[in-house]
Amino acid sequence: MVFPGASLRRSKRFKGIKLFSWFEIFSIQDPSYREETQTEGMIHSSLYLRDLIFEEVQMLKGAVGEGERAEKRIVLGGLSQGCAMSLTTLLSLDFSLGGWVGMSGFMPMRRIFEDTLKADAQDGDKRTVHQHDTEQEESDVEASIDTQSIDPTIQALNAFRQNVLSLPLLDSWSPANVLETPAFYGHGNEDERVACRLGSELVRTLKQMHMSVKHQVYQGLGHWIQAPEEIDDMVSVFSQYGAWPVHVDEDIAS
Repeated sequence: MVFPGASLRRSKRFKGIKLFSWFEIFSIQDPSYREETQTEGMIHSSLYLRDLIFEEVQMLKGAVGEGERAEKRIVLGGLSQGCAMSLTTLLSLDFSLGGWVGMSGFMPMRRIFEDTLKADAQDGDKRTVHQHDTEQEESDVEASIDTQSIDPTIQALNAFRQNVLSLPLLDSWSPANVLETPAFYGHGNEDERVACRLGSELVRTLKQMHMSVKHQVYQGLGHWIQAPEEIDDMVSVFSQYGAWPVHVDEDIAS
């Protein structure tokens, strides 16, 4: 297991004091407040975490063999701001992992995904009405069909990649493979630091992007992990999808 730590950075919120953080954040209650300050840290932290993932993939290839996808043996996750950063990193990939775990966190820049998906849905409604109510030239109809066939989740991921992480755009015609990653998200209903509603919003947005997410709210839990229930819940999700096969564990142990 790998437990990466956040970097020491000067905080604009706390007048230049150095703090360990994945990225700048002015309000944990409202992560969208002054969210433009989050971008620099997200770029650097996601690059660092992606490099770790690529290193792990290379190490695992020796254990699982070239015939299997080493990426499917990796589960990425985090708690609180670590949850937000792990999700940011996941959505910056162009391949799926064995799983993603989010705990007591939030989705950074969630409005970018929401706005893109909402705009696509509204455009789809307009195109449908336009095609039924007017006569079009054959070339116009073909252009409309082409536009509709572009996966809206690709558009949302590309908006995030371009506007936040400054990454190359995904091919508009490629499937959003990263969204095939099995996901578990847990949150305490009495979380005093990160409101439980932020977790529900995170899950809602991922599901709008057709990502499979097991969502569990733990009664009476504050800003922490519910043990052993939460651990058991996440393991059951990834065991079901084969993220932790027994034979790989035995090979690595030997």
